[in-house]
Amino acid sequence: MNKLEMFRLMSQNFGEEAFHESAPEQAIVVRFKNDFLDGNDFVGEGNVLTVADVDIPENPLGSKITIAGTAYYLRQPVGGGAGVTKYQVEKVM
Repeated sequence: MNKLEMFRLMSQNFGEEAFHESAPEQAIVVRFKNDFLDGNDFVGEGNVLTVADVDIPENPLGSKITIAGTAYYLRQPVGGGAGVTKYQVEKVM
């Protein structure tokens, strides 16, 4: 089982419905949690969104995604690979 298939399977039980601004009428499943981040310009606790690369457009940094009625900006990749990417997200104020 590859990483994308594993992500899809895990998301069935632990995922949340989200809507990306590129297709606001189409629901996608993501995993959202608070985690320790050690990225290029951020170290510490932060919100992390894990999403299948095929569910959002290429180069999504700065784009907006809505989860449970709250909007977040995708900031920087902090992990992933093999068709799944983890992004640091920032709540839209």
